[in-house]
Amino acid sequence: MRNYVRHSDRGKFSRESMLSAVQLVENGMSIRKAAAAQGVNYKTLSRYVKVKYSSGTLDNASFGYTKVRQVFLSVMEAEIVKYAVHAARIFHGLTMTDLRRFAFDSANANNISTPPSWTEHKMAGLDWAQSFMKRHKNDLAIRSPEPTSIQRMTNFNEHTVNSFFDNLESALGRGFGPEAILNIDETGVTTVQRPCKVVAQRGAKQVGAVVSQERGSLVTICCGINAVGNHIPPYFIFPCVNVQQHWHLTAPPGSAVAGHSKASGWMTCENFIDFMRHFVNHAKPSSQHPVLLLLDNHHSHISLDVINYAKDNHITLLSFPPHCSHQLQPLDKAVYGPFKTFINAASDNWMREPQNAGKSMSIHVIPSLVSYAFPKAFTTMNITSGFRATGIWPFDRHTFPPETFLPSSVTDRPLLAAENGNPSPAADESVNNSGSSRKDHPSTESDALRRSSASCVSAVEAGPSQPPMQEASRSFMRSPEDSRPFPRRSPRKKKTNRK
Repeated sequence: MRNYVRHSDRGKFSRESMLSAVQLVENGMSIRKAAAAQGVNYKTLSRYVKVKYSSGTLDNASFGYTKVRQVFLSVMEAEIVKYAVHAARIFHGLTMTDLRRFAFDSANANNISTPPSWTEHKMAGLDWAQSFMKRHKNDLAIRSPEPTSIQRMTNFNEHTVNSFFDNLESALGRGFGPEAILNIDETGVTTVQRPCKVVAQRGAKQVGAVVSQERGSLVTICCGINAVGNHIPPYFIFPCVNVQQHWHLTAPPGSAVAGHSKASGWMTCENFIDFMRHFVNHAKPSSQHPVLLLLDNHHSHISLDVINYAKDNHITLLSFPPHCSHQLQPLDKAVYGPFKTFINAASDNWMREPQNAGKSMSIHVIPSLVSYAFPKAFTTMNITSGFRATGIWPFDRHTFPPETFLPSSVTDRPLLAAENGNPSPAADESVNNSGSSRKDHPSTESDALRRSSASCVSAVEAGPSQPPMQEASRSFMRSPEDSRPFPRRSPRKKKTNRK
């Protein structure tokens, strides 16, 4: 392998060419002529010649840029990477500013010398953060997080998911095949779309796109799919009392259209009973072929009239746990995302058509938009992949890896004492999602980091009799979590016996 020297003006050239040029200069040729003869830079050649005349050899000569002094060792940066990854997994990720402050706090906690600008601004420099991200580009990246509510973060835990799969396994034991496993859910389509990306001038600070209104009208669409990849026609709920005939003509074939008594466009118990009749007409459940219907526990889905109607028509209802449909519902997992993308694209096309210039989109256009997006999104591949990704069919209760449940660990809290005054045996323990108790918090990557850091501290405190710590394996004396602890909800307050 040839050894190359890099120069910004002349590209790269071999070290052998440079040594040959030095030899020519020693034989009496000028530096410029020798550089031109060997195809090297004459300024670099002059530095080689000076070193050769001063030291007499070029064996240990070093030229070019030297490596910038690194604040943290490689093993320390690896711990920072682990901390950042774990923080993102529990939905409390670091921004670039948080990363800079975290690096400054970690350096101070471990008595690591830092540049003066770090102390002045109480954070690491932007150049350090950018270099850190570049050094670990295979492990870290700047991502736009998806907003997730506290309820979804808390309720999607291992115990809740296992309870759902227990109920699903019990239901599947009755003999339901993939053609009899269906999922229904509502989604909203508004007259104000989210514009797609457009081609614009580079460097423009703001690029606009036309939308219909400031705040649009909502039309609810209820759809159903089964595990073999089929679907039933959509059911529309418009924010008006009277139904227009042209909605049936522009909607997908077989669709049902309904109004709303309060002109809100939301699903109600009365509308859902009407949808269940629409569902029975297309799914055709019977005593010989019953169906298993998976749905969320919205109040309109679990009314007494709906339960009685389902029982009379051989429909077994199984609801998802509260605030878990984003992970357990096939429609949300793999179908409604593409559906909204195609709806936005169709809305953009409608707004840019010449005959619609200056017009505002109304609810009368929505059925035609759905007719464009529905067959593109409700494909067999999307539907079956949604059932597969959620572990419903093929049945797989272990489809979610353990790190999926890490966000719920933020709200893990010790159990309170029993109400009768006797201390609960698990009062000083945290109960994990699977129901087993163990001391302290669930084991995470940060706990491993703390244990490794504690072992380093004990090795240092052991005195000179212990072998000195190697620089290559030196870690933080205080773990990154000590500098910036992971969020943890406070313990429950004990109930008082006030009247």
